Order: sequence, then C-alpha cells, then structure tokens
Amino acid sequence: MGAAEKVKDFKNLAAELNLDLDLKEGRLFSAALELLEDMAAELDALRLDRDRLSERVYLLEANLEDLEDALFEEAEAEDETSYAVRCPNCGGRVVFDESALDDDIICPACGEILRFDTPEDVEIDDSED
Repeated sequence: MGAAEKVKDFKNLAAELNLDLDLKEGRLFSAALELLEDMAAELDALRLDRDRLSERVYLLEANLEDLEDALFEEAEAEDETSYAVRCPNCGGRVVFDESALDDDIICPACGEILRFDTPEDVEIDDSED
C-alpha cells in the first residue's frame, strides 16, 4: 500500500470522528491531513522516479558490460601476432594473424595457397610495399 493510500485511509478514519472544522482543533487536523496528502503524493512520485531511474541504470549497466566485452575482445585480438610474408609464387605480400595459421592462407594477388605448420615455419617479410 502506497503512502497516498494510507493517507486516504487515515482521512476516512478522521471523517468518522465528525470533527468540527470551525474549531481550532478541527482546522489544525484538516491542515495536517492536507499536508500528509501532499507529502504522500510527493513520496509516491519520488518512488516512481526512483523505479524509472533504477531501470535505466540497469539498462546502462548492461550496455556498458556489452561495450566492455567488445573492447576487451578487440584488445585481445590486437594482441595477436601479425605476420607479413612474400608469396613464393608471385612475390606478393601476404599479411595474416596468428589465428590464420590453422587454416589455408591464400595469396590475395595470385590465389596461391600458403601453408604453415607452426609459427616458426613463417619467414617474416619486414619490407613495405
């Protein structure tokens, strides 16, 4: 039960007392009930805002986690060793990373398939084209 509902119940109980609103006590009690209604409305609004903000924070955290995962994956990928070799068929420069060593490496210039069993088999070409 929200604060506004509690104040409403309290107001109904106060109405059963049949207080005379022309007397000081009746006016004081009426003013206190109005204040409670205003405070309860503000409190319920604050709770609603808090719930909305909590939802947004949850979504932002999830998005941030996805972004962090993507960045760390990219950083890990950048940590891989890159190789540049000369194609024995056409002499073209072939660049690939360490993960490609398990697959056939194809020269983009002539289509020759290059195979390396281990990283030690790669003869690195440091020259630039």
